[in-house]
Amino acid sequence: MYVVKPLNVTICHPLMLYRVASFRKRLVAFIIDGFILAFVNAFLQALLKMSLPLVPSIFYENIEVCFTTFVMTSNLFYFFIYTYVKGATPGKYIMKLKVVSTCIGGDLTLNQALLRTLGYIISFLSLGLGFFASLWSKKKQCWHDVISETAVINLSREKSSLHYKGLVRKLRAIEKSIFHHDTSPAECDL
Repeated sequence: MYVVKPLNVTICHPLMLYRVASFRKRLVAFIIDGFILAFVNAFLQALLKMSLPLVPSIFYENIEVCFTTFVMTSNLFYFFIYTYVKGATPGKYIMKLKVVSTCIGGDLTLNQALLRTLGYIISFLSLGLGFFASLWSKKKQCWHDVISETAVINLSREKSSLHYKGLVRKLRAIEKSIFHHDTSPAECDL
């Protein structure tokens, strides 16, 4: 007799298990990151001022432009490297948030991390409109999230058990539609 085995489906996509982070939590995480970067930038600027006597006077005009470019690049690198390697900047980590891929689930690819970082520039250059997009977006995504196919999830807020029951019901309906016939519990180990 032909025995039908159930689908081995696991619900492992982070968006299935956790809620998308609210604008408020994302803003607090961004402010924390801003304080960290401000402290590091102030330290670097102090080092620059201490080293100015060692720099030939011919470079004085360009040193501020070089320093500003360095600071902006290092700030973007901060967001890129932490998001790519850890899935969260220190601010997001403190707020229990994580950036995940919406297309593959789990960790970001290198391309997604790069696109997300470049998306920050677009969101910033639009006078911050891209950051506020999560307020009216159905999926609570900012422009850089949409561009890079990512989402920020709240690790401290699992979805309710009612949501899981609905998913189980959907998975069983999919299983029935694939096998096109009823199976008794003796034939199929659910």
